[in-house]
Amino acid sequence: MRCTNPWTSRSLPKRNVLGRSSVPARCGVRNRLPCARPALRHWRLAARLLKPSVDRRPNRCASPPRDPGPRRPCGVQCRGRLSSNPCKGRQPMRLVVTGGGTGGHVYPALEVALGAQRREWHVQYFGSFRGQEGDACQRVGLRFTAFASEPVYSLKTFRGLRALVRLYQASLQAGKALRREGAEAVFATGGYSSAPILRAAQRLGIPTVLHEQNAVPGRTQQLMSKRAAAVCTVFAEAESHFPGARVVRTGMPVRKALRDSAQGRLFEEGISHSAPVVLVMGGSQGSAALNDVALTCAARMARSEVQWIHVTGPKHYEETLASSNKLAIKSDYSVRPYLHEDDLAAALFSCAVCVSRAGAGTLAELAAFRKPSILVPFPSAFGDHQTRNATEFVEMGAADLIPQDELTPAGLEVRILKWLSDENAARHAREALANWDRPDATELVLNEIQKAVKA
Repeated sequence: MRCTNPWTSRSLPKRNVLGRSSVPARCGVRNRLPCARPALRHWRLAARLLKPSVDRRPNRCASPPRDPGPRRPCGVQCRGRLSSNPCKGRQPMRLVVTGGGTGGHVYPALEVALGAQRREWHVQYFGSFRGQEGDACQRVGLRFTAFASEPVYSLKTFRGLRALVRLYQASLQAGKALRREGAEAVFATGGYSSAPILRAAQRLGIPTVLHEQNAVPGRTQQLMSKRAAAVCTVFAEAESHFPGARVVRTGMPVRKALRDSAQGRLFEEGISHSAPVVLVMGGSQGSAALNDVALTCAARMARSEVQWIHVTGPKHYEETLASSNKLAIKSDYSVRPYLHEDDLAAALFSCAVCVSRAGAGTLAELAAFRKPSILVPFPSAFGDHQTRNATEFVEMGAADLIPQDELTPAGLEVRILKWLSDENAARHAREALANWDRPDATELVLNEIQKAVKA
């Protein structure tokens, strides 16, 4: 007995499938191959689970298509990189900058991008939809391209597997974008948004230069450092985490607008500068634990001649302001949700001591303004890198370290009064910070990028 397959119009013979007795094959799509139906169902389920969700939000930061301009007079673009030619020096270098997710990765990358623009290089910023880099580029007018990448926390969960698929898809898109831009080098400061761009650049043979801000590097930097042309570091401890890589200690690129304001105006909102000023900062996201202890400490020191500038973070502003009113703290206690560059420079210039987290960007800004500090590291930071950052400042006598689980109002009061009363310790801290600071960090990083392209 024979039947007809409606898809091929061919007669199919009887089949003996999976050891069953030979029976006539019935007509119909579902029965033409006994194993096709479950396999098709499983593949459809896998495709639906792994299909990345489309981000339908408008890309407010995306730039219009780039005018490629005149072609280079000679040189052939090969695997994303221009071959060496005598006319290479006559054209501006094409640099792609990446890094983001949090402000600690975004601001040094942004400063290097602006420094490259001052050298009249063509600069494009590659990042993620999810991070802070898009808004930062929009504020300074830098061309920005976003990719749908996200952090990979664990491969044992569905979310981690989906993030891995998106990472692979973003790397393919980044490779096309790098070839379209004619990128000659890629500079990365780390973070999940830089992983697909670095992977694509190294696959295409484009030189990559990494910058690690912390004493303990993140996963992206450790993985990509093996094929990087150079790794720029800030802390001495970080060099031991990059075996086999070319490591150069360049320092931390601090925002030029902030560094130029180092001798600027005083902070005038809410304080009179008739007494020493204590600045409290919880990082770009703020810190509820640090806010609570600082409020109680300020209430304890109400009789002391001390004034306060308290930066709470946007999420904790209303709660902290209400608590300060309940505690009836005197009028020279200024509570702010966030400080932009001009106000931050004024606050750092005005304060005598700073209580803050121990992120690399914050420490570099404290060093630029030569301010001693009381550091409370974020306990959940990757690799406990904030504690390692703070340890270097403690060892050179520029800061005190208080673990968050040991932070109390009384202990904080003792440390504040120590820095305000001991002028010798404060002077030693200023000298140590002056030796640690690298005012030319941005130029040193740009020089390393030039070396990587010429190599």
